[in-house]
Amino acid sequence: MNTKPLHRTLALGAIFQTGLLADQLAATGARDTSAMTPLLQGILNLNSAAVDEVYPHFDEIAPGLRLLRDALTGKQRRDNFRQVGHSLSLIQLSRVASRKKSVPANLRDRLEALVAQQAHFPDVTANEFCHRAGGIYSQTLSTLTYRIQVQGDPDVLRNADNAAVIRALFLAGVRAAFLWHQNGGRRWQLVIQRRQILNDIEQLLA
Repeated sequence: MNTKPLHRTLALGAIFQTGLLADQLAATGARDTSAMTPLLQGILNLNSAAVDEVYPHFDEIAPGLRLLRDALTGKQRRDNFRQVGHSLSLIQLSRVASRKKSVPANLRDRLEALVAQQAHFPDVTANEFCHRAGGIYSQTLSTLTYRIQVQGDPDVLRNADNAAVIRALFLAGVRAAFLWHQNGGRRWQLVIQRRQILNDIEQLLA
């Protein structure tokens, strides 16, 4: 059985989960730490291109897979338009970054330094880790001309800890997008292979 399309859909679900969580935080200030954990842990797994090694527990990506399913079936609600928009923007940001050779190399160097210090961050959802990961996003991906615009509650967005978590989630989303692309992911598949992706989602959610 060829599991590559299934794992590609799993990576796509991880991208959509970051868009979902970042928007929820920006809008309400709420953090779903259980859904954040596998995404932020994925930042620290640099040496695997196997999606099921980066995200070994498929059920942890269920929120992102459900959002992806809604987007593909036209069942989006008004409150998740931004979530889908962020997810697609993360895919685009990863493509822009990959075209600038210095950015992936700089990103990897900074992530390797973070991995070397991960013993100091037992909880990847804690503010301390998110400030470090968010700082990497600011120093690398935020320097590109393509930017993701975040809307939400101004009071929430003014909070430095919340801003750091959103940037850390976007970093995790770009990690998932790189992984998706490494495994053959392309944007046209969201249209041409929509039925296959929906079947994969149902299998992953089963």
